[in-house]
Amino acid sequence: MSDNNATLYAKNANMSNEIAFLCKNSLTENEYEMSWKATLKKYNAEENKHFQTLWDLCSFWAPAYFKDSFYPFSSTTSRSESTNSMWKKYVSYKDTIANFVEAYVTI
Repeated sequence: MSDNNATLYAKNANMSNEIAFLCKNSLTENEYEMSWKATLKKYNAEENKHFQTLWDLCSFWAPAYFKDSFYPFSSTTSRSESTNSMWKKYVSYKDTIANFVEAYVTI
């Protein structure tokens, strides 16, 4: 079997979408792990070295492992740009912590 993800995705049109869906929509770690393994089995990709590496590192990137954590300043680029724009209206880089907190309360 080829270890090339592009080849694997070309042979299996829905695989990429299924992986993206399970990564974004798994509510628990167990649900994510079961779905990941089932999807790789479905597409005969259990031995793919790239997916093995992703599996080994999933606790660092898969959202199911962060559902109980709150990261208020993490967001997509477009959302962070709009957030930055909003903050620039209220806070200057020269402001004190007190001014920042006051702006935070205002926002």
